[in-house]
Amino acid sequence: MKGQRIYSKAMLIKSKFYEESNLTAKDKRDLYDQYFKLIKKAAYLGYKEAMYEYAQQFENMSFLGVENPWFNPKKMNFWYHKAIEAGHPEAYNNLAIIYEMGQGVEKNYDKALEFYKKSAELGSVLGKKNYKIMLKDMAKGGRHNK
Repeated sequence: MKGQRIYSKAMLIKSKFYEESNLTAKDKRDLYDQYFKLIKKAAYLGYKEAMYEYAQQFENMSFLGVENPWFNPKKMNFWYHKAIEAGHPEAYNNLAIIYEMGQGVEKNYDKALEFYKKSAELGSVLGKKNYKIMLKDMAKGGRHNK
C-alpha cells in the first residue's frame, strides 16, 4: 500500500528528531517540513495511521519549543473524524477529549462518552482509562452531569 510506505518514510524522518542530538533549528525545521509533507500525502491516500498523525499536527501544542503554527481546530477535527471512520482507536480517544473540553466544537459529554467507549472497545488503553474516569465522574454527579 502506497500510503503505508509514505507513512513509514515520514516516521523515519520523525525519529531523527529524537535520535540526533546535534541538529540545528534549521535542520529540525527542514526535517519537520519533510515529515509534514509525507504525513499529509499518506493521510490523503487514506492510510489511517497517517490520518491520525496528520490530525495531531493541528492540535494546540508547542513543538520544538514554539507555538504550533499549524494549529487549526477545524482541520484537527476533520482529520480525527477521518481516522475514526477508518477505525483508529486513539483517534476516538482524542475526539472524545475534544468534545469533552469543547475544543473547536460545542461541548458534548454524551458524544465524548460514546467516543471514549468506542476507543476502549477498539483496545486503546488510554481510551479505557478515560472512559472509566468519565463514568465514575458521572456516577458521582460531577461536572459531566451539568
